Amino acid sequence: MRMRIREQMKYSGDPAKDAAKRILIAVSGLMAIVSLVMLEGCASVKPVKQTDAQHTTATEAAGIKIERIHPSAGGQMLDMRYRVVDREKAIGAIKRGAQIYLIDQSSGTNLPVPDMAKVGKLLQRPDQGANDKVFWIFFSNPGARVKPGDKVTLVIDEIRIKDILVQ
Repeated sequence: MRMRIREQMKYSGDPAKDAAKRILIAVSGLMAIVSLVMLEGCASVKPVKQTDAQHTTATEAAGIKIERIHPSAGGQMLDMRYRVVDREKAIGAIKRGAQIYLIDQSSGTNLPVPDMAKVGKLLQRPDQGANDKVFWIFFSNPGARVKPGDKVTLVIDEIRIKDILVQ
């Protein structure tokens, strides 16, 4: 195999063929570099733990523990996962008609829960199920404004949970 490649890479003396081989080598090398750069961009981000104070605030006020918030749908949405730790408080906080949104702390922009015509709001309510179950809420993130490492505030009616790190 090596012999065959070496024979193909030898210069033939014909300037047109030699130029074509040089271009092919350059393009192959460029494609390899671009592939490596793209693969590095796909590397996973290490999850960052939320502080105990944030978990305590969320648990006491709303009966939930925020597991994580991360970009989804190409960055156009933020996916929040929360665990119900006190079912009664969670049902009372995340009820139908509750105003739920995120605030981007760097710009002050409100990021609402999308309300789709046929399916309604993109969230799971803890109406059924037991404690320790994980639910989700999606928030709009137009222009992929909020990125991993940014901080947001979760607002559920009067409850505000600050300094949540986007992962």
